[in-house]
Formats: sequence, C-alpha cells, structure tokens
Amino acid sequence: MSDRLQALRAVALLVVGSTLCIALGGCSAPPERLTLFYSLTCQACYEGARTQAMLARVNELRSRLPETRIEIVDVMIPGSGSRLATMAAASDADPDSVSAPVLFADGEVHSGYEEIDRFLARIE
Repeated sequence: MSDRLQALRAVALLVVGSTLCIALGGCSAPPERLTLFYSLTCQACYEGARTQAMLARVNELRSRLPETRIEIVDVMIPGSGSRLATMAAASDADPDSVSAPVLFADGEVHSGYEEIDRFLARIE
C-alpha cells in the first residue's frame, strides 16, 4: 500500500472513530468550570447519603481534572441563592425552576441527582 493511501486510510479511520465517539457521547472534553449548588440543611433538597456521595464525587474530580475550576456552593449560605439564579439565567434556564442540587458545567445545567450522576459518569 502506498504511503498516500495509508495516510488517507488513517485519516478516514480517525474521522469515523471521532464521529462515533461524539455520536455516542463517550469522548467529551473535560469542562473548564463546574459549579455545584447543594444543601445539607434544606428540607426540600436533603437526601443525606446521596448528597454526601455526590459531594465526594465532585471533590474527587479536583485531583483527576486539575485543569477544571470546581466550586461547591451551599445554597444556605447568604448570597448563594442570588448567585444560583444568576447562573441559571445565564445558562438559559428558568431561575425559578432550578433548585439544589444543581450542577453548572460550561453553560450546561444538570439538575437533580439522576441528571448530575449521568453527567459525572460521562466525565469521570
């Protein structure tokens, strides 16, 4: 096989592989920024063990994704509610419908334990 034909074959395989990877959602780049809003005291959003597990997973990402800026914000801290609303609005989400737990990742909004779990599994 000629060098030119081998090069074309390699490019074709790369394009096909990249397309499949993107289509299947298994090769996304790590986010530049993650902001998790949570609460351990809010009665409407408290599920103790689940919240603790989610916090541990996000904290572990700090060492595995050092290039990602990760913030963890307790919604019960004064001022965090308005920050949550601002981030929701900036992400084209309805600020009145977003509540903890919610994870913002480069403009994407992942709300609720199941959705956050799916997103974290994608980037872990």
